[in-house]
Amino acid sequence: MAHHHHVYSAENVSFLESGLRKLVMNPAKMLAPLVREGMTVLDVGCGPGLFTFEAARLAGREGRVIAADLQQAMLDMVQAAAKDDAMGGRITLHKCSAHRIGVTGPVDLILAIHVVHELPDPAGFFSEMKSILSEDGLLYLAEPAFVVSGKEFSETLNIASRAGFQIKNRKRGLLSRIALLAG
Repeated sequence: MAHHHHVYSAENVSFLESGLRKLVMNPAKMLAPLVREGMTVLDVGCGPGLFTFEAARLAGREGRVIAADLQQAMLDMVQAAAKDDAMGGRITLHKCSAHRIGVTGPVDLILAIHVVHELPDPAGFFSEMKSILSEDGLLYLAEPAFVVSGKEFSETLNIASRAGFQIKNRKRGLLSRIALLAG
């Protein structure tokens, strides 16, 4: 059983937008191998949009990004930033409920970056994500290594496997435990 941690509050967003985080978790470097022109990307727990805007850039004019978050304050930050960004027109905002993401598919890539450990029902999350993923779709899972232990991450991957995901690769980044999952 995965351990539940508290939702990262929008009031603490300064860390999520910090230059240090952008340097260590470089969105362009992380997403370039994953996002192709024309893709539909779901950014679950998008926060202020650190990965949302880079995904929109990489997906190109024919692509789209669904920025999903539980907190309206986070979505408001993405919306405000989108007004000043050429990629904004490719981004759709979606407010989740506490127990369901609520996006209908198909999506080609799901980004779950530092979010699954905050969910009350990881099994339900992975089942829902499996149901909306396109046939060749991927789920990029990253959990904060300073919050989620190796054992907890392995438990999360077991839950994902039971939902029908296959682990394509697994690695440890500077701040994160990372796995790429195929539907």
